[in-house]
Amino acid sequence: MSSAYYLYAFTRPDLRLEPGLMGVAGGQLEVIAGHGLGVIAEAVDAAAFKSALGAHDDDPTWIAAKALHHDTVINQHLTQGVLPLRFGTLLEDRAGVERLLGESASLRSRLEALRGKLEFTVRVWADAEVLKTRLVQSNPRLEDLQVQLESAGTGTAYLLQRRFSDGLALALRSSIPQMRVVACAGLSDLVDGLKPFERLPKAQGEHPGVLEAAVLLDEKDEGLLLGELAQWRDRLALIAELSGPFAPYNFVQDPDELAP
Repeated sequence: MSSAYYLYAFTRPDLRLEPGLMGVAGGQLEVIAGHGLGVIAEAVDAAAFKSALGAHDDDPTWIAAKALHHDTVINQHLTQGVLPLRFGTLLEDRAGVERLLGESASLRSRLEALRGKLEFTVRVWADAEVLKTRLVQSNPRLEDLQVQLESAGTGTAYLLQRRFSDGLALALRSSIPQMRVVACAGLSDLVDGLKPFERLPKAQGEHPGVLEAAVLLDEKDEGLLLGELAQWRDRLALIAELSGPFAPYNFVQDPDELAP
């Protein structure tokens, strides 16, 4: 057997492993420590592991199951502070792991900063019904069209309705960038870290997506954030959803440096 090590995450050297938790290859987990750091690792047969990966290159179900198990190992230790490594990170021997720890000693302060922190995803939508009312009230042209519609006869109602609907749809689309700014500002006051994504969440019925972002929270503050987000609908015409926790992949400053 050629002994290699599959790696999950950098940790504190005194990390306590969850009992009974096995690795992606079915082996025992251990914490290899050095230079003030630790790394969660699993000893594997290098040839057998690489062969299994190669044999399942075109099997997304198998790969997804292994990747999910990789994340499960990391997620079980989130609150102790982890810097996650990519799925499939393999070093050829223990000397290579110890060398990596020496080369990564600068990560200790970052790891300490993440101790007790959790990453969540926040998705935000505009409440279309509330927002449309506010847009009409603040737009004289739309407000005028709405008044005309109330007294329009059959011959002109269709045309007026088209103008009103098109104008309202344009106003709604135009308001999204500003609502994104409002959502980001609101979140930045509530969380320890904020990473907005370029993508927007898919529309939720008629409610258009405004923001999708990763946030970093102290583990005791999840309930407080949920309480604040629940008030956004009335105050800001925003609907917010929280999912997680996840490993803090989005708060590793340079993911490539954690992928030997």
